[in-house]
Amino acid sequence: MREIQTDEFEAATAKGVCLIDFHATWCGPCRAIAPTVQKLADAHEGRALIAKVDIDAEPKLAARFGIRGVPTFVALRDGETIGTVTGADPKRIAELLERALNA
Repeated sequence: MREIQTDEFEAATAKGVCLIDFHATWCGPCRAIAPTVQKLADAHEGRALIAKVDIDAEPKLAARFGIRGVPTFVALRDGETIGTVTGADPKRIAELLERALNA
């Protein structure tokens, strides 16, 4: 799983399924859910891009997606938003990814 910056976001998310983890280094729930998100990334390697965006380092991306709390997960398919989940709920995050994969 990798960090995505604003200048590469469009190219990285234009094709296929992406799950973006909007997070912050100071966020306890973000750190707590990180191992689960890494497991999702490992399990879906080759099927979906799972990446992170630090809202403090990339405020324009956070604003573009209306991020008001972290962690927030945004699922995209071919650059279009499929849905979002705010909070560190592994079941809801996995369901969001599956919905994007099956859209």
